[in-house]
Amino acid sequence: MKRRFFLASGSATFAAGLRPAGALVPQTSLRDRLTTRAERSNYQQTSSYAEVQAFLNELDERGAPIFRGSLGKSASGRQIPFVIASRPRVVSPAAARALNRPIVYVQAALRGNEVDGKEAILAILRDLCVSTDKTLLDDLVLAIVPMANPDACERYGPQARNAPDQNGPARIGIAQNAQGIDLDRDFVKLEAPETRAILEFVNTWQPDVFVDLRTGGGSFYDYSVTYAPSLHPAAFFGGVYARDKLLPAVHAELHTKFGVETFPCGQFGRTRPLPAPPPPSDVANYGWFAPDYRPRHPVNYMGLRGPVAVLAESYGHDSLEQRVFTTRAFVESLFGNCSDQDDAILANGKTVTHWVGGAVPIRASFPLKAPSVQTIAWENLALNSDAEADPEPGVPRDLKRTDTFSTAPMPVYDRFAPALYVTQTKGYLIPYEYSGPVKPLLERHGLVHTISIATERVTVQQFAVDRVDRDAVTLDGQRTVTIDGSWRAPIAFAAKFGALTIPCVQPLGPLVSVLLEPESDDSFFTWNAFEGMLKAGYLAPVYRLI
Repeated sequence: MKRRFFLASGSATFAAGLRPAGALVPQTSLRDRLTTRAERSNYQQTSSYAEVQAFLNELDERGAPIFRGSLGKSASGRQIPFVIASRPRVVSPAAARALNRPIVYVQAALRGNEVDGKEAILAILRDLCVSTDKTLLDDLVLAIVPMANPDACERYGPQARNAPDQNGPARIGIAQNAQGIDLDRDFVKLEAPETRAILEFVNTWQPDVFVDLRTGGGSFYDYSVTYAPSLHPAAFFGGVYARDKLLPAVHAELHTKFGVETFPCGQFGRTRPLPAPPPPSDVANYGWFAPDYRPRHPVNYMGLRGPVAVLAESYGHDSLEQRVFTTRAFVESLFGNCSDQDDAILANGKTVTHWVGGAVPIRASFPLKAPSVQTIAWENLALNSDAEADPEPGVPRDLKRTDTFSTAPMPVYDRFAPALYVTQTKGYLIPYEYSGPVKPLLERHGLVHTISIATERVTVQQFAVDRVDRDAVTLDGQRTVTIDGSWRAPIAFAAKFGALTIPCVQPLGPLVSVLLEPESDDSFFTWNAFEGMLKAGYLAPVYRLI
C-alpha cells in the first residue's frame, strides 16, 4: 500500500472540538495546545500517570478517531490505559480485522525508568489525530499502550539511583512493578498483573506487529537507536521477517531521511556491557553481542507467537530530548514501512495460523563464528581526575565523556544459533495430579488444550530426570531451574479424568514446545511451575504424546 503522509499541521476545526454553535474557534491547533510534560518542561521532566490520562482524555473529548480502554489493573490498582487509533474508528477486534490492515501494537514504559517511548508515542498519537489529511491512521490500526507499568512510573526518585545508565531526566521511576517484579522478564511465568493484562490484550486483538519501546544503556556506542527482532531461533515467522525485511528498510530510511544512525541491539562484551570494546586479544569478549534471546523478554516471546516483533532502544546516554526525537523518528519510519509492507505482514499472520509441526529449537547460543564483521563506532571515555566533581549523568564516577570517537571492524553477533532441537510429536500430556499449577498458565498464554473427561489409553514418552540444578542468583524471588535427563521409549499410559492435552498442531505450536519441554532453557520448568514435582531419578510431570 502506498504510504500516507505521517505528520501534518494541526486543524483549527479539530482543535475546537465539540463547541456550541456560534462559539469562537481559537486559531491554535490541538498540536499547539496539547503538549506532553516532556515538551512543556523543555525535556527536563517526564509525564506522570495523571498527565498521561489527562492527555488521552483531551484527545478523546476533542473527537480524535480513537477508542480508549484499560488492559486491566496494575499491582497497586491503577488502570493500564490503551488507545486504538484508526480511521475509521474501531472499537472491537472484529472491526479492526474487517479493515484488512495491519494491527500494530506499541507499548512503552514497561520499566518505569525507561520513559522515552512514552513521551514519543503520545506526541505521535496527537500529531496523527490532529491531521485532517490522510495519514497512517488510514493504513494501519494502532494499538498504543503508553504506560505499561504505571506503578513503576510513579515511584519517582533521583536519576542517579533509579536510572544510573541514563542521561536524565533528573527524577524518574523505577524498573520493577509494585510487587518487585521486572516485567521485562515475566513473559513466561506471568506473575505480574501487568504482564497478564498485556497477554490478555494480545490474545484478544491478535496484533500483526508488536513493538516494545525501551531505553538502552551500558556501552557508549555511537548510535541513536538500536533495534532487534525476536532473537529466539524458533521465531520462524515474524522474527525472521522483521530481521530480514522490515528492520533493514527502517534502518536505511532513518539514515537518509533523518540522519539518524542505527544498529542492531547489543553491547560490547559477551556477558556484561562494557563501556568500550576490550582489546582484540580478549577473543571471548571482543565484538558486538546481541541481548538475551530467551522468551522471558517480551519481543522474543512475541516472536514465538508469530507476529512481527520489534524491540527499539533509544541511546540512554543522549539527552532526553534527543532520545524522544530519535524514538519518534524510529516509530514514524516503522509505521510507514508497516504500511508499505502491509500485504506481506498480513500474509505472515495468515501463515502463522497454519502451523502443522516440525523441528523446534528449545535452546540456543551465540554461533561459533560471527554472522558478520562490521565497523562499529564508540565514544572514548577518559579517567575523571577530579574526584570532587559531580559525576556526569549516566557515566561511571571514575570516568568522563570526551565527545571523541573511535571505530574498528569487529565481529557482530546479532543472532543466536539453535543448540538443541526437538521434533514435535502429536502433543504433550500432563497427568491430572500435576495439572493444577499449569492449567492457568496455559490459559494465560492462550495455548489450545483439552481436559480428559474419561480415562483414555494413549502412547507416551516419559522424561527421566537425571539432574536438577537451581541458579544461585534469585530473579523476582525465584531461583530458576535447569533439568538434564533423557526421554524413555514409548509406553502405553492410562490418561485419567482431568489430564491436560496440549496439541502441537496449533497456531502457537513453536511456543508449546519451548514452554513444555523439560530441557528448554526458559520454560514452565525453568520458572518453578512444577515446584516439588522434580527430583533426580524420577519422571518429569510432562509426557510427550506419540
